[in-house]
Amino acid sequence: MDDPPPNKKKQRWSYTIRDKRVAARRMKEIGVEEVARELLCARGTAHVWYQQADKLVSLSSHATDEGPGM
Repeated sequence: MDDPPPNKKKQRWSYTIRDKRVAARRMKEIGVEEVARELLCARGTAHVWYQQADKLVSLSSHATDEGPGM
């Protein structure tokens, strides 16, 4: 008997805030679709990063703060 093919799930990638910031910058240069292709992510995902570029910059500055007493 032939067994059905195993369920193939798409690989989920994890992107850091830095990755998203760099991607948003590149989108201004080469476009959302091209960056999405390069990163193997959905165009919609890349577009959201592009829309949130200003927030991503502020998040990264908070992430690098050493905090009080350090």
